Amino acid sequence: MFPSKDMMAGTCVWEAPSVKDVQEFLDNNTGNAAKNFCYEVDEPTSIGLPNKMFSEAIA
Repeated sequence: MFPSKDMMAGTCVWEAPSVKDVQEFLDNNTGNAAKNFCYEVDEPTSIGLPNKMFSEAIA
């Protein structure tokens, strides 16, 4: 998680088959504790993304 300095917002990077899967997971599991805005990242133009899937990284 990448929190803002005022701790009012944070950015998380999730890996899933679809944005819809992530949005549904978060909506079902965070309740009123968070407002979640999900979108697909443009990987070729991104800077600082992990270059391996988590499952590959821990293998």
